[in-house]
Parts: sequence; structure tokens; C-alpha cells
Amino acid sequence: MPAHSLKSLLVRRWMAFAACVAMLFAVAGLLLLFLLEDSFIDRQLGAAARSVAASSPGALSLPAEFSVYPSAEVPLDIHARLPFAKTGEPFEMRRANHRHVHVQVVDTHDRGQLVVVYDVTDQLAVTPHLGVGLLSLACLIAMALLTAAAIARAFVARVTGQASQLIEEVRGTTDPDRIRQLAHEQDVLELRQLLNLHADVREAQLATLENERQLLAHLAHELRTPLQSAQTSLAVLHANRTDEVAYARVSRAVSRLSRSAQAVLWLATDRMPDPMPVQPILPLLRSLVDELEPLARSAGRTITIDLPEEVMFHGPVEIAEAILANLLLNAVQHGAGQVRVESATDGIVIMNPVGVTVDARGFGLGLEIVHRLAQRLDWQVDRVTDNENVRTLIRLD
Repeated sequence: MPAHSLKSLLVRRWMAFAACVAMLFAVAGLLLLFLLEDSFIDRQLGAAARSVAASSPGALSLPAEFSVYPSAEVPLDIHARLPFAKTGEPFEMRRANHRHVHVQVVDTHDRGQLVVVYDVTDQLAVTPHLGVGLLSLACLIAMALLTAAAIARAFVARVTGQASQLIEEVRGTTDPDRIRQLAHEQDVLELRQLLNLHADVREAQLATLENERQLLAHLAHELRTPLQSAQTSLAVLHANRTDEVAYARVSRAVSRLSRSAQAVLWLATDRMPDPMPVQPILPLLRSLVDELEPLARSAGRTITIDLPEEVMFHGPVEIAEAILANLLLNAVQHGAGQVRVESATDGIVIMNPVGVTVDARGFGLGLEIVHRLAQRLDWQVDRVTDNENVRTLIRLD
């Protein structure tokens, strides 16, 4: 639907109202003229009928427009209307010769029923001048519309000017307090309510952004310390691998912390990743499977990969690694049986049977992070669960 300015909408509505009012008065005036003309003619006909009823034969003198006929001698076209006429009540008709007449039936004592015919063809004033009257009426309506447009423009100019100025002021500020001050200065209640609503929305938006920045900054700071400690411990274990289980556990923890830190750093910035690097996804998946293999084995899971070498992805490795690691870890921890990574249309699919007890809440935050990271790479992640399997489809482009 096309948008229109408030000024044009109000002017058009006011002009439409003015046109309707002008047409209403024009039609009412035209009907009134016809009624007045008919009333004047009927009064003249009534006076002539009373004179005919009161005078003796041959003593009555009427103007040339009047004719008096006995009921048996009335012209045929008028006689055809007499069965529907009432005595003393005039009616009008157009005769066969296109003359316009008013007719009244009169009862007399000595001459019986007489018919008085008044030929008003030359007496009509409204109908002959109807064309000129309509032209004058059209001119008057046009003048009324122009006047209505001028009045409407003058009326709405202040409101629309105030609204335009208000829009510019709101567009130029992000401070909710300033928007509330503008709302307090408005004398139009609806504008005041709209500005207060905008201030509330803007304040909530700023609070949400600030909370997210603080959360991401806090997470980045908190992840840095255990990451440094784990890296130091891993260096000590690397020199003496007497406890392979501990070494593998610390190695996984360091990798996970490193990926978490990278994910948080990407989420905490507005910088868009470079989409130019094109890399195969299979080596990355194999590295993640090797890392998660001990955890999967302890949980009774196996991870298999069935992907061709030519499956590629665009963007930084750290983002893709964080997405894939999160999804594989979720499949190992919350699924059952064998975890399979296979090729799909425009991407890959991670699939495994549904676990006996699936803790969907445990993957809520992780899935949200995955979706937000996927948006950075223009990936699309869809998770579908049926009675048997959980499928996570990753469309790479």
C-alpha cells in the first residue's frame, strides 16, 4: 500500500466532505425549486377551479392557459388519467403533444363534473433553465472545493509542520530522556503517547544492548583466566604424559575454552568476518571427531563421517569450528547410539537417534549461540526431531 503524507490525506478527506455537503445542498435546493414551482402552479389551478365551481355558465373568464371541459369531452390523453384522479386534488402530466399541464377535477351543482386543465408549458421556470443552473452549480461546487482545499491546507499546515519537525528531532537523538521531554512539550495527546512509547522502546533497546555487551565482556574476561591456567597445566602434562585420561580431558577443556573465547569475541563485536577464505570442511570435522572421540567412547557413542572431499565452506575457521563443535558435543551428550555426519543438499547433516532422556534445556543457550554465529557466515541451521532421530541440517551457503 503506498504511503501518503498526513497533509494530503487530511486535505483530500476534507475536500471529499465539502463535495458531499455541496452536492447534498445542491440536490436539496433543486428539489425545493421544483416543489415551490409546483406549489405555485397548483395554487393558481386551485383558484381557477374554485372560480369555475362558483360561477354560472358563460360568466366565467379565465386566462388563455386554462381550459374547462365536461368530463365526457376531455381529450383522450387526459381522459386516460381521470380514473386515477381524485376530485379536488390536482395532478400533472405531459400530454401527447409534449405540452406540460396540471389538471384538477371539479364538482359543480348544475353542470356536473368538470375538468380544469392548466397548460404550464410556458410558465415553467426551473426546467428550461436547468442546464444553465447545473453549470452555475458546477462552478459553485468547484469554488467550494477550492475554498475547502485552502481552508484544509491552512488548518493542517501547523500540525504537519509540527509532525515533520518532531520526526527530525526524534531521528537526530537516541536519548530516551530527550524523547520524553519532546513528548511533554506536545499539546497533541496522540503525539505525546506515541513519543512516550518510542522512548520506552528505545530505553529497552539500549538496556538490552548494554546488558549484552556487559555479559559478553564478562564472559570473555572470565574465560581468559581458566584458559591460561589450563594451557599451563597442559604444558606440564605434555612433558610427562603419565595420565592419558587426564591429558585428554585437559586437552578437550582447553580446546573448548579456546572455541568459547573465540565465539564470545565474535559475538561481542560488530565486525563482519571475511568471506573470502575457502576451505574444505572434512579436515575440520575429522579434527573435532578425534578430539571428542574419548568423550563419545565414555558415553557409549560413536561418531562416523561420510563426506566427500570437495565440500567447502567460506569464512574464518574459528567460527565454523565453534558451530560444528557445539553441534557434535550436543549430539554426543544428549543423543543416543551412533552420531553420523553425512552430506546433504547445500551442506551437511548431523544425525543420531533420540536419547531415552533428552534434556532439551541443556542445549538452549548453545543452540542460540550456534544460530547467531551461523548468521555471521550466512549459514542456516535447522534442527528437526522425530520419534526416532534428531537431524541438524547445516546449509553452508
